[in-house]
Amino acid sequence: MTTIAYRNIFETGTVTVDSEDADYPKENAYDWLPYPGDVWKPAASGTHYITVDAGADASADYFAVHAHDIDSVKLQYSNDNFSTDVNDVDIPAQNMLKYSEEFDNAAFIKVNTTVFPNAATAPDGTLTADKIISDGTIDPFLYQNYTVGVLASRTFTVSFYAWTDAGQPTESNLFIIAISGSPSESPNKTITLTTTPTLYDFTFTFDAAQTATQIMSRFDLVQNPTAGDYVYLWGAQLTETSKVQPYIKTTSATYPAIAPDGSKLIYREFTSLASRYWRFEVIKASAPSSVGVITLGEKLTIPESMRAGFSPANLARTNKYLNSTSDEGQFLGRRLISNGSSMNLSFNILTPEFARSSWDVFIQHAEVKPFFFAWNYDSYPTEVAFCWTTGKIKPPTYGSQTYMTASLKVKANT
Repeated sequence: MTTIAYRNIFETGTVTVDSEDADYPKENAYDWLPYPGDVWKPAASGTHYITVDAGADASADYFAVHAHDIDSVKLQYSNDNFSTDVNDVDIPAQNMLKYSEEFDNAAFIKVNTTVFPNAATAPDGTLTADKIISDGTIDPFLYQNYTVGVLASRTFTVSFYAWTDAGQPTESNLFIIAISGSPSESPNKTITLTTTPTLYDFTFTFDAAQTATQIMSRFDLVQNPTAGDYVYLWGAQLTETSKVQPYIKTTSATYPAIAPDGSKLIYREFTSLASRYWRFEVIKASAPSSVGVITLGEKLTIPESMRAGFSPANLARTNKYLNSTSDEGQFLGRRLISNGSSMNLSFNILTPEFARSSWDVFIQHAEVKPFFFAWNYDSYPTEVAFCWTTGKIKPPTYGSQTYMTASLKVKANT
């Protein structure tokens, strides 16, 4: 289903922060303006909170953070203004593994292996991929355990980016293991490595009678190695999902916090909760953090999917290009000027009731403020866009006696 997120409890409640730079007040975080000068910035680095008192129980099933430079963010709720009652919102598809790019860290248990850190270029272009080297003993592997509660009937996906060099063994295995429970379950998947960094994943659903509460995520090198055999690893991840999810970096015990990929837009949907008090915990270790847009509330679900001809914002770039040529007409270079994206959001089977109520309320917001648009969150959770309308918004019209049509032209970034 298509979802639009525009309702924001921070706009209607009473907002407080534990720290604030006088030049970058808290109001900047929920005025929907994402430019660098319009941000909330604490007075110092570290862990800080922006809290909203909704006045009464307020429901939410999504949150978004945009135009930021934070290291991690966590959403919490409380019934006593966080005096003693502090609850983390369990965001689906979070990476449960710690230090996901640091296999030399003690969080990963090494068996018959050693780790040479930062030995190769990772898929994100940084020198953060680790070299995992066998000592020649049978069954070299590394693993990390995580306590998640009773595993019965639950589905998990483990994934690693892995590759090797020419001449090295190519067969490896991924394991998801129930620890100290019954029945015994240690399923695995054999993978064949190449010289290209590739994301390998394995999904498993535990038995309905499984009593274990701890899960092991494990990567095995070649079973019968020669001393010095190696692979490269990066981006370890364990999620409670039925398929592999976009990679989420962790640097410590951040679950259920989110460690974003750079300054990219953060958007998460979760099971609806109601509470009077909500807060975001934001962390920036090296300098005061900055947050341009922060939203929390109930999303609007459009009762139809996007149709043929639609292009997601990350693919619908409207870049400008400048070509340089010499006096003799030879090519000297090409310059790209980023200009965001453009989308046409078109819906053809809206009920008259939906168009008159839910759609019209949203349009009143979209006429003056931006919003978040998730065209298919379940399958493409990273393709959520921050959008604003362009030109005049046309009213819904009847396409038949039963349904109405509506459309929006928007600019967007991700």
